[in-house]
Amino acid sequence: MQNIKIRPIHPRSGYWKLVLAMMVLFLTAPVTPGYGLEATDVDKLDVDGFRLGMTVEEAKEKWPDLKIREVVREKEHVGFQAHRSEVHVSFTSKELGSKIFQVQLVRIFHEKPNTFPIYQKFVKKYGRPDYGGRQMMNINACWGKCYGDNKRLEFSMSIVGFGNKPFPMTLTLSDRKLEKENYNLFKERVKAKKE
Repeated sequence: MQNIKIRPIHPRSGYWKLVLAMMVLFLTAPVTPGYGLEATDVDKLDVDGFRLGMTVEEAKEKWPDLKIREVVREKEHVGFQAHRSEVHVSFTSKELGSKIFQVQLVRIFHEKPNTFPIYQKFVKKYGRPDYGGRQMMNINACWGKCYGDNKRLEFSMSIVGFGNKPFPMTLTLSDRKLEKENYNLFKERVKAKKE
């Protein structure tokens, strides 16, 4: 059997400095919100000036040239939609106050972009995401409580191309609870009309 000598680690060796640096990083690292902790307040965020809950009237006042059209399905009023450059906006029906429940910025890149500076631009504007990661073909980030029907801001960008297909990027500010409420009102009106 071979004798193994264990030498004590000298306090001035680089090993201790590494262990100390790792402990400092671990103890001072920010905690990622979203799991019972405080998450980003999505009500304070905007996409190109549009915020959740903003009404049709407020949007027209801010952008007088904004083209807002009524959305009608099965001869029933569903809500309103508008777009301004790359931004698409959805409003609830009149019954729910004609309020924004979704704002989506869509950019299409025809050649593979450098995703890091694009992502960093949004991190600079909105702060550190409450969730971030990479799936097989996309980079994703989310601000807010990113589960269920909670309000959230989601970033997604394609990083894998197939043939001549472009690389889309979306930034979506949404209130899914309000969207569902609006859809359910529409369904009730359609159902009542058929009875």
